Amino acid sequence: MIDKNILRKKYRNVRSNIRNKSQKEENIRKKVIDYIKRNNAKIIGIYASFKDEVDTFLLIQELNNIGINTVLPR
Repeated sequence: MIDKNILRKKYRNVRSNIRNKSQKEENIRKKVIDYIKRNNAKIIGIYASFKDEVDTFLLIQELNNIGINTVLPR
């Protein structure tokens, strides 16, 4: 069985070495927004990004600007 801490460290390292991260995040935002619009979603559950995770704050702002409510875990 693989240790979770080892996996976390491995993928934290992978995320920190991503090239063109801002462009990739923009592509993710576009795909998410397109998906949400196609499915007529009104409320979306999303997480608040932390450290080197995909930045969700701009996505949340864009969703709110087009009338999609976002909810985050407490």
